[in-house]
Amino acid sequence: MSRTSLFAAAVIATLAVSAASAQQAYNPYAGAQLATPLSAAHKLAALANEPGTCAVLVEQALNNISLRIQGPDGMNGRMHTTALLLGARNAADVGDEEACWHWYDRAQN
Repeated sequence: MSRTSLFAAAVIATLAVSAASAQQAYNPYAGAQLATPLSAAHKLAALANEPGTCAVLVEQALNNISLRIQGPDGMNGRMHTTALLLGARNAADVGDEEACWHWYDRAQN
C-alpha cells in the first residue's frame, strides 16, 4: 500500500468520524419525543376540562369498523393505528392521561 493511498484512507476516515460527531453535537432534538398535533377530540376535552375522556375515546376508536376490515393496506394503516390505540389504552389503564392523549393524537393524525 502506498503512502498516498494510506494518507487518503486516513483523511476519509477522519472526515467520516467528524461528520458523524458533528451531527450528534448539533441535533437539539436527539432523543426528544416526536411532536404530535392535538386531535380535535383532545382540544374539545381540554376546553371542557373533562379528565378521563381519553379512555372513553380510545375505546370508541378501537371499536371502529374500519379497524376490523381486512384490506390491502392492513399491515400499514389498520394495524399501525390499532397499535397506537392499544398504547393509549394501556396508558389510560394505568392512569397516565398525558400518555393516553399522546398516543391517541398520534393515532388520529
